[in-house]
Amino acid sequence: MPFAPINTNTMGPNVIVPAKSGMAIQVLSYKRVAAGAVTAQWNSVNTGTSTTTNLEGPCSLITGVPEVCVAGFVWAGGGRTELFETLPGDELVLTLGGGVQVSGHLEYVYKSY
Repeated sequence: MPFAPINTNTMGPNVIVPAKSGMAIQVLSYKRVAAGAVTAQWNSVNTGTSTTTNLEGPCSLITGVPEVCVAGFVWAGGGRTELFETLPGDELVLTLGGGVQVSGHLEYVYKSY
C-alpha cells in the first residue's frame, strides 16, 4: 500500500495525495499531530471545477496529541475497508484552519470506477 507524508504548516487547502483521472483515493489509515491548536479537515477537491466536498467536519487537533485512525477489515470479502474516499478524479486535501505545523502520514490506494 502506498503511504503519503503529512507535513504542512499552511493555512487553507494542502494537497496530500494527487488526483488520478477516473480514480478515487481510498484512505485506509492516517496519523496526524499538530504543533499547536488548529482545526483540520479532509476534503475531496476537483481542481478542474474548483468543487470541494467535505469528507469530515473540522476536527480540533490538540497540541502534541496524535490522532490515529485505522480502517477495519471485511472478513467475508477478505478485503480491507476504507475510512473514506474522494470522488473519482479528485485530489485528497487537508485543510488547516491556521498556520500551524501538522505532521504524520496516511495509507491509501487508488480505486478505479
